[in-house]
Amino acid sequence: DRLVASPPGTAPPELGVPLDESEAARSARKGGASLGEWDPSFTYSFSFNTGYIDLPHWKLHRLPMRDVYLSSFWSDSDLRLVVYEDAPGGGHAWRANRYALCVRITHSPAGGGGSRRQSSSRRLAAAAAARASENDVGDEADGEGGEGNSAALAASSAALAAA
Repeated sequence: DRLVASPPGTAPPELGVPLDESEAARSARKGGASLGEWDPSFTYSFSFNTGYIDLPHWKLHRLPMRDVYLSSFWSDSDLRLVVYEDAPGGGHAWRANRYALCVRITHSPAGGGGSRRQSSSRRLAAAAAARASENDVGDEADGEGGEGNSAALAASSAALAAA
């Protein structure tokens, strides 16, 4: 895993290439050294890598035992990865957390999962379009007119629905 914090005014690392975290910084972080306070003006780039999860084939592999299909843990449910800040005294309760990122990964087995994938894309597109409508209403009430944001969101929604 790698972590790079880019201060304001500096370009964050390029996407799609390995992150360049110094070995000294990586060793200190893995050794339990405090990272200090998170500065919301910084851009944080994370990279997590493992040779044990094979998402295209929906399994764990190269384990000291046989390969294990992820469906044996959660049937045909999606895999959800989140990054959040726990609210003080919240005890990681999902309603109290402040979410920064949520990614849902859906497995579509070869020759079978197309309809589920398509319906998930349509649901996601509908939710994005609804959010765009809510943003327009809120922006108009603020007098700021957020047409650009909702137009981009609606365009991405349409692309998802077509997928």
